[in-house]
Amino acid sequence: MLSIELKLQAERGPNTVLSWSELYKPLILCVDDDEEILDLIRVALESKGYRVLTSSDGFTALQAFAVCPIDAVILDHEMPGMDGVELAREMMRIKPKIPKLLFSGTPSLPHEESKAFQGYCAKPNGLSALPTQISAMTSLARTA
Repeated sequence: MLSIELKLQAERGPNTVLSWSELYKPLILCVDDDEEILDLIRVALESKGYRVLTSSDGFTALQAFAVCPIDAVILDHEMPGMDGVELAREMMRIKPKIPKLLFSGTPSLPHEESKAFQGYCAKPNGLSALPTQISAMTSLARTA
């Protein structure tokens, strides 16, 4: 069982059953090695009606991405093991149409690396803009 599933059980209880309305909410995967940032993102997105999975490393995130019906991904750039660009490229190989947003303190990326993302928000000031950007990205992805 993925650690993400365990986290959901820990937060909501082992007998968690999602309602139909919850199942239709977009599912956002957030990946950052900073647990405090993940909590801030989760609260910001859940307050706007999104379901949120979090992962503190790229390898676990890639497993979740492969098996879960993810609608969009928010990635940090600098993470140990697998950085955000490498992770975004791996995700593109698995599900190329899922939009990815870089949420990072890195001010800019080389052009080749930035192609892996469909959006960018600066840490930490861009936190309030995340729900709006995710909404735009998931709407575009549904019409593509």
